[in-house]
Amino acid sequence: MEAIKYIKRVEIKNLWGEHDIVWDLNQDVNVLAGVNGSGKSTILSLIVGAITGDFKFAANMADKVRVIFNTGQTLVYVPHRKSKEGLKTLLENTGTGSVIFKKAFETVLEEIKKKQGYINESSESQIKDFLIAFFKGDKKETVIDNFLSENVDEGKGIVFFEGDEIIEFQKELGTDTISTFDQQLKQAEALQKVSNENLKTELDLQIFHLQKEYLDYQINIKKSIIKSTLEPFPLSKSLLNEYVDKLNNEEVLSKEEINKLISTLSKEQQSESSGNKLLLFWNTIDDLFKETGKKIDRKSNELTFLKGEKEITPYMLSSGEKQMVVILMTALIQDENFFVMFMDEPEISLHTDWQEKLIENVKKLNENVQLVIATHSPSIIIDGWADKVTEVPEIIINSEN
Repeated sequence: MEAIKYIKRVEIKNLWGEHDIVWDLNQDVNVLAGVNGSGKSTILSLIVGAITGDFKFAANMADKVRVIFNTGQTLVYVPHRKSKEGLKTLLENTGTGSVIFKKAFETVLEEIKKKQGYINESSESQIKDFLIAFFKGDKKETVIDNFLSENVDEGKGIVFFEGDEIIEFQKELGTDTISTFDQQLKQAEALQKVSNENLKTELDLQIFHLQKEYLDYQINIKKSIIKSTLEPFPLSKSLLNEYVDKLNNEEVLSKEEINKLISTLSKEQQSESSGNKLLLFWNTIDDLFKETGKKIDRKSNELTFLKGEKEITPYMLSSGEKQMVVILMTALIQDENFFVMFMDEPEISLHTDWQEKLIENVKKLNENVQLVIATHSPSIIIDGWADKVTEVPEIIINSEN
């Protein structure tokens, strides 16, 4: 089966009790524009919430959200206030892919295995047929009530896939939501400060989580560079062993060592190298920060900066600088995998020059990212992305409700 690579369409039923939304998305870049109060942030929040379960504020602002992927597979979110109604409809044509069916099926199989120690394929098939008949019968109300009370958060709802196939889409398609509001950490999030007293804002927390992934990424791509260099362009055995020992000890190679490795590659190999993406990331950040005299410390294991000889942690950067670091680091560490990046009004902390190059800089680091951006700023799309803009009124369908 084709891999999930991007979101193809989003359908939102009865947004605010007023509108239906149908939005056909591009595989690469999508910019949602509209006046204040038109629903940009709400639409993004509903999409992100349906996929990740992380709702900022919009969990109950629509009756249903359908997220359709490039494969045709469809994720459905129903808020708590509509969960019972949604499950009733779902179970009229219960398939083996429904959330409630899967949970019940696994529970029954587990109980039988506990008693018998095994279960054969014939018995599994009979149990499945029995459960489908049971769900469609008189016991449906009881099953739904029990499922909702045990599994559905009062402030959220249920998520299920249409059809007969359960898919682990988050293993196939990653998603990231970039915080554009550098707010103080809430009480629960502030517990992270126990391990790092520098964490004070939401962007600080995102950087904190990205640091380990950044280190892992460096180690993996540098091992890859050594491997790709070894056969066509042999290094001296002693130098190669020295580099491998460093990487096995989770040491980060210096800028000079990396350049020495990469310089042995042909131009064709360099363009395909993950190591070249890392250098591109470093160079892009350095170029963006040059007016304030900051550069990435390329000898450091974690992402840190130098201003002259003074070391600067990422938590000491301005809100705009932190935001740009989070955006570009997220794109980098995905390592050319397909994923969706959501950004709500990224222009809030970014200079207009940075806004104009934002999409280009992200796509250079990962051409497989699907960007979904809500914005007021013309600077975001001024550099050749105007054809990717969708105005909110263009995707509104008047609701019969």
